[in-house]
Amino acid sequence: MTKIPVLPGVWWVEIPEADLRILCGTPMDTIKHLMKLSLVTETESDGVTYETGPNAILLSDLPVQAGRFWNLAEFPFLHMLYRQGMAIPGHPGNTGRKPLLMGASERCRGVLSYIYRGTYGLVSKKEMTAFGVPKSDLDDLWKLKKKFAGGSLGEPDDLVDLVTVDDEPADLPGGGTIRRQDGNIFLFRYGSDEVEVDLNVPEGKDWKPSYELPARRIPDGQFSVTHIGEGNGWDAGRPCMGSMVNWNGNHYLIDVGPGIDFALKALGLDIDDVRAVVFTHAHDDHFAGLTTLTEGRGRVSVYATPPVMATVRLKAAALMEVDPEAIDGILDVHYMKEDKWNRIDGMEVRPTTSPHPLETTILTFRAGRGAGRKTYAHWADIISMSVLQRFEDDDGISRRFYDRVRREYLVPANLKKIDAGRGLIHGSAGDFADDESDSIILSHTEGGPREADLAYGRSAAFGDTDVLIP
Repeated sequence: MTKIPVLPGVWWVEIPEADLRILCGTPMDTIKHLMKLSLVTETESDGVTYETGPNAILLSDLPVQAGRFWNLAEFPFLHMLYRQGMAIPGHPGNTGRKPLLMGASERCRGVLSYIYRGTYGLVSKKEMTAFGVPKSDLDDLWKLKKKFAGGSLGEPDDLVDLVTVDDEPADLPGGGTIRRQDGNIFLFRYGSDEVEVDLNVPEGKDWKPSYELPARRIPDGQFSVTHIGEGNGWDAGRPCMGSMVNWNGNHYLIDVGPGIDFALKALGLDIDDVRAVVFTHAHDDHFAGLTTLTEGRGRVSVYATPPVMATVRLKAAALMEVDPEAIDGILDVHYMKEDKWNRIDGMEVRPTTSPHPLETTILTFRAGRGAGRKTYAHWADIISMSVLQRFEDDDGISRRFYDRVRREYLVPANLKKIDAGRGLIHGSAGDFADDESDSIILSHTEGGPREADLAYGRSAAFGDTDVLIP
């Protein structure tokens, strides 16, 4: 057996004889750290290039440590399914084996619920209606959700295999056992070999990002946008896509991604300097820093549409093992009306539904009056028009819905940041060839925009600020 430290309270345990590669503890961006340590590498089989990585996760007994979620298994889980190919038909990485989730019974159930919500969001038309999805879009959005899911939404237990580790030793697939030695301390045994892992974060230690951030300062301006992330959940060298809107001296985060406190510190700010968070959706690369903000004073002000807020609340509650209503004790929620201009401290925000596996909105901010009015559009986790067109069939979305999405995406703005990450659930820069916005920033990419995409927009570096109203 092999044991390698990843982060304080996070370990890699490998049992080659049992074909087990176990990620022990999963705070935010753990998969990026595995990449930096070359514990995720590329391989090739049958002409297919794909990645190796963990195929099992051991959960922390403590859902939150050092003020951070410590069981953010969503991206390691997605890595197993798609970057390793475990869920792709005909892929050499698809051997019929499912990701393995290990930990205390109640912890496994909570994290399984969180993964399920992160995969599908709201999981029935009844639930979507209850949380405010407009009836006019309900059929299209439900059909869209099923298309993303490959035809139907599975059950939580369909996603993973579970090994519960309570009072007695538990058997591991392929041989060996795992047992709890003490609070958050576990012992792996295979044959005569033993390895102990302590998932407690040592006093005075903390999580850290996989990248370095330069010190930057925000220039003066009445209405401006500071770019705090242009990467995605797999980009080990850059923060995940995010922006900070600055209005009349106040700072408003669009989403709250991993390591948000490190980004704020690099900008000379503190978490208490954040006036509010405006959510686009609840995938971990846009949501994982939520508990970090709760370390400041008072409840965190959050703005979102009811369907988006429902997924934020359900995921956070599952991770923290509390009732969803308890999340309102740490968040001061302000609901926004969709396709309407909602006022936030004199600035206005317009959220519009965008196709994604879970409930997502694109956001337009505007400030100023008359000829001096300026707009910033933030299109996170959009879909490419070619994929959306494939979803338009007898069992899929309507032409009306397709046309509306395309029309909304191309509404011009003074500054527009788009997800140009490509693939099944991300956008394509080429879809914006006819966009009449003054300036387009290409974001949500791995390693930066593709050279060909720079014909449609530009890149941004951490801390760059576009001043829209001086």
